Amino acid sequence: MTIAHIVRRPDRRRFLLGCIGIFCSLGAWQAAGSVWPTTISRPTRVVRELVSLGRSGDLLGMLGSSLLSLLIGAGAAVVLGIVIGLLAGRYRSVRTVLMPYVTCIYSVPFVAFVPLFVVWFGIGRTFVVVSATVAGTVVIIIPTTAGVVAASAKYGELGRSLCIPQLRLFWSVFLPAAVPYVLTGVRLAVERCLITVIVAEFLVGFNGLGLLLSDARSSLNADEVFAVAVATAVLGITFTSASTYVEHRFEGRLG
Repeated sequence: MTIAHIVRRPDRRRFLLGCIGIFCSLGAWQAAGSVWPTTISRPTRVVRELVSLGRSGDLLGMLGSSLLSLLIGAGAAVVLGIVIGLLAGRYRSVRTVLMPYVTCIYSVPFVAFVPLFVVWFGIGRTFVVVSATVAGTVVIIIPTTAGVVAASAKYGELGRSLCIPQLRLFWSVFLPAAVPYVLTGVRLAVERCLITVIVAEFLVGFNGLGLLLSDARSSLNADEVFAVAVATAVLGITFTSASTYVEHRFEGRLG
């Protein structure tokens, strides 16, 4: 047995345990769905519903609409969140002025802003995108600010003692040290943006997975509800895995 086999054995064991857990969960779901088919559904019926929605074009069309809103909202949130977070971390005055509002927006449930956003932006894609942008931006601002503040506290005195210019110190020391915080914020923001997109579409009836979920709820179609939930989960897992991969690659380079 080679060293490579010994190293990879824990990974194979985790993968096997994960597969066993998935099969057991699906088996339990299938059994429960056989007893309460109208409320719990079954994996086999959910797969048939996914195939049916895919053939009709409803699923792909709604998925594409939600994906577009997610990409625009998450992209805007990343840019705004990083810029504002860096400024708040670098300048105490900016942090003092902005952080109470950021904390307030982060703490208040999204549905509390829906009536105001509807008045401002209507019930179209602009409403969905702005909602996702706001939700994702505050999630990025908080860890980004914390990363810059922590880096400043750790390396600021050393930089000043070496007479390094403040701007160079920020770009060469503080910013690289804050990158892990920023990437964590981006990963969490993507998840928050996806949730917000689906909820916004659900609440105002805009084309997307949220509208598909709302229609399934109105018709009491448990199979379609679970099918849309599975499609949303796949979308979320894909984006979360991609952001986690990028985070690990950057951490590896920095390490």
